[in-house]
Amino acid sequence: MAKVPWFARAASLRNGERRSVCPPLIAARICWSNNPGKSFPVRNGEMQHLFLLCGLPFSGKSTLGRALQERLGIVHVEVDRHHLDGRTDFDERPVELAEWIAAYRAAYQLVDDTLDTGKSVVFDAVSYRRSHRERVRRIAATHGVPVTIIYLDVPEEQARARLVANRSSPYRVNVPDIDFDEVARGMQPPEDDERFTRYRPDEPVTAWIDRLVVPMLSPFGVR
Repeated sequence: MAKVPWFARAASLRNGERRSVCPPLIAARICWSNNPGKSFPVRNGEMQHLFLLCGLPFSGKSTLGRALQERLGIVHVEVDRHHLDGRTDFDERPVELAEWIAAYRAAYQLVDDTLDTGKSVVFDAVSYRRSHRERVRRIAATHGVPVTIIYLDVPEEQARARLVANRSSPYRVNVPDIDFDEVARGMQPPEDDERFTRYRPDEPVTAWIDRLVVPMLSPFGVR
């Protein structure tokens, strides 16, 4: 049987269709202590989760996403990988709208496919508008998976300084000034009702992961 795309499942849920929240590989359903009465999937003794990174370009999102994957095995889905193709040049050409649309569609599909296997995901994009974050949340909802936004709280001046430094000693692909400015102007930080936590790069990433992320994956919920 062909798999139903995530957006079709989301539409059916909005229309009131009943659907199991647990993919076949998930071993149990439990109630998370922060959400009484709501069931979430557990696999191999860990709570399945979707972490959504939010922050300016050069705020450290990809570094954090890779750290989560290396330390906890959370699948790192990076939107940039779907349109950059490994480029490291200083092309100041803004990414065309069609390129962004294709990249996000590919990334969304990878999130859906990965959640379908029962694995946790960290979604790596600027996610600077609430509407962008809600779209990812809808994908997670079709799997019954909770979402936590990780807001990288880095001042614009610091992120911009990293952007400029990267042009002299590149360690990642460049971001044109016009794109950086658009995100900086339009940034909508997560609000209290969005369920988010902050990460400031002045804290060692391993200690932060152990302190805040590991408890979120516990079958007993965040204490």
